[in-house]
Order: sequence, then structure tokens, then C-alpha cells
Amino acid sequence: MHDEVDQLARERGAATVLQRVALLRIGQRPRLFIAHRIARRREVVALGEPRDQPVRVCGVVGFPLGAATVSTKAIEAMDCVQDGAQEIDMVVSLGDLAAGRSEYVQIEIAQVVESMRRLRDVFGPVTVKVILETAALTEQAIAQGCAAAIAAGADFVKTSTGFHPAGG
Repeated sequence: MHDEVDQLARERGAATVLQRVALLRIGQRPRLFIAHRIARRREVVALGEPRDQPVRVCGVVGFPLGAATVSTKAIEAMDCVQDGAQEIDMVVSLGDLAAGRSEYVQIEIAQVVESMRRLRDVFGPVTVKVILETAALTEQAIAQGCAAAIAAGADFVKTSTGFHPAGG
């Protein structure tokens, strides 16, 4: 398998580790692969200098249940960016959103968005994506989560981490 990836990498000019990881994951569909999500900080560091690569590195915050505190999520996001992430996938507090506490969810999203704005001058713009875990929520909670993400300044809303037993 690695020989095939190396051959494909040479054919497509993918000289870096990050580009090879992308090819390994996507095979023959390079246009569908935009970001490689990294679950742990040390893996971001191991990729080298991802900011110069065509495939973006995405760090995850509050993964997978969104149970971390607001300050922990903001610090996790800053650590990810300082280690090379260009995008953040943030899992909102599923318990708070399900319980109708969308104000808290908006505050936590806003804190992460603001922490990314503070790093912009040094690291460039960072895309913040909010994960709601929609399979576990009512339509009303989903609508509240989307409204919270918009009001807090997030760039995208995603439907699932892929880890919740309810699916997504």
C-alpha cells in the first residue's frame, strides 16, 4: 500500500508528509479532500509545516462530546493553531444544547471564535466549524445551535462527529 501511495505521490507531485497522508486517505479522489482532521496535538506537530501545503490541517476541540469547559476549548483551539492547524472543528456542549441552554453554547462558540481572531495576525485566518451532533438533538435544539453558531461568528456548522451512538 505504501509503495502505491509513494508512486501516486510522485505522479501528482505530493512531496510532503501531509500530502501523502491526503493521498493515502482519498486515493483517486483528490478534489474531495480539503482538510485532514487531527485528533491530537502531537500529530499536528509531526506533520511539519502544514501552512504551506494545499491540504489544510484541522484540529478538533472538545472532541467527541463537547464536555470540556469554555476556557479549555479556547485553549485547545489556540494550541492546535500554534501547532499548525488552519481549521478548528469544535464540538459544542451537547448536554447544554439538548437542555435548551443555547445561550451557554453561544458563549462557548464565541470564546473559541474570539481566540482564533486574536491569533490571526501571527498565524493567518482560522476557519471555525461547529459540530452539533444532530442525530441526538430535536429540531428545535438544532435550530438553536445553528442560531448560536451564526450569532457567535462561526464559519460553518457540521452535523456530526461520527462518534455518537445515535449516528449522524
